Amino acid sequence: MGVLAFAFANVAALAVVAVVLPAHAEGARTAVLWLWPYAFGLATLGTLAIARVVPAPERRRFLTRHFLLYACLPAGWSFAATDPSGAAARWATAYVVFAFAFSVHAAHGLWRGRHDLADAGVARLLASVVLVAQLMVVPFYTLAIPPEADEPHYLILAQSLALDRDLDLQNDYQPARYRAFYPGRLSDRHAIEVGSKLYPIRDLGLPILAALPFALAGRAGVLILLGIIAALVVWQSYLLLRDLGFARGVAFATVAVAAATHPLLTFANQIYPDLIVTLVVLLVARLLGRGALLSTRGLVIAGALVGLAAGGISAMGYALHCTDDTVPFVAFWYGGTIALCTLAGVKLGPWLLRW
Repeated sequence: MGVLAFAFANVAALAVVAVVLPAHAEGARTAVLWLWPYAFGLATLGTLAIARVVPAPERRRFLTRHFLLYACLPAGWSFAATDPSGAAARWATAYVVFAFAFSVHAAHGLWRGRHDLADAGVARLLASVVLVAQLMVVPFYTLAIPPEADEPHYLILAQSLALDRDLDLQNDYQPARYRAFYPGRLSDRHAIEVGSKLYPIRDLGLPILAALPFALAGRAGVLILLGIIAALVVWQSYLLLRDLGFARGVAFATVAVAAATHPLLTFANQIYPDLIVTLVVLLVARLLGRGALLSTRGLVIAGALVGLAAGGISAMGYALHCTDDTVPFVAFWYGGTIALCTLAGVKLGPWLLRW
């Protein structure tokens, strides 16, 4: 099966999904007319990306097997019909099964073609499979699963940074303000009162990174960011195992299983900073393993990062007691302090780290 024939067949299948198949229950209409075509489109692009590296004698079978994924739709249809009162939940189950089935199919194709790729190529494509699967489930999580535990509080902090450009959460904890991503009413506030203002007690790293994605697409934007980070974790995990001397097959299987299980699978769809920390640890471990951090340049970068972290922590501590959150004040005093700590790290870091 050629690429053009494959693409045409998928367009025809998508037309059937979007136009012909009826919706039988409340909630199912959205799944059929929007989520499913969206997921099938992403799966088609992912399959085409992997097909390029599948050995030529097996490529036709690989592309043909892709169409078995469409069986998840009539299976979900039949599954939902067995219990009309719970049709929406059953459609959701079928949708998640489809995302998992795509991942298994794509990973199998990459496994067959891994021998002809460099390690960087295998890592890149394995991360791409994870990213496509994460992009599939983002709208599902946004529509069907509300944030839980600490998640809404991280979103509230990102919202304050994105929309108000301040750290005062007084207005952000009003129900009307967070209704777009949290349907209920928050019983507690993860903040400390300073005069008439509320300042966060949560760490600021994730909200700062999530502010722009939140401004662009709300909670979905933050989930996309975490999906990208999850893909980068998979990428660097594979390369770290190869750096440590593990066989290519062992590294591939280990990372593939890790990507499909807790905690990586769980935190890729929840708004917590754990994946960001994991990525940083993997990068540092690879740099240390290669001796990159032992060069003068590496020591300077390490010192700068330590100074930056120290400045950020000190700024966060000061923010808990400071009542002035105007942009000029924050930019000069907070930014200036962080910049000075970073500069101190650049100057003192190499000497202290060598010692």
